[in-house]
Amino acid sequence: MIVNISKEFCDSINTSEAYNKSFYLFRDFLICPYINLQIIDNDIIKDFNANDKLNYSYLIFKGVTWLDWSYELNNETNYNRYTISDN
Repeated sequence: MIVNISKEFCDSINTSEAYNKSFYLFRDFLICPYINLQIIDNDIIKDFNANDKLNYSYLIFKGVTWLDWSYELNNETNYNRYTISDN
């Protein structure tokens, strides 16, 4: 099943107890596979009930132009940015 994502959709899911291992970047798509993604609000997603969990799902973000992240190493926070080229 493909569910069209809107800004409101992101407020209707809970990823805190979901498992993901890797993210994939393909052109300007960021693909995030999840196991046990939880639906919080079924007003947006009509085919599911509140608190349903999806065994396997993907969040796909289109039009990604950069990725920012931070990590700690030796008690120091480091910041990075990866910019996606237009090619």
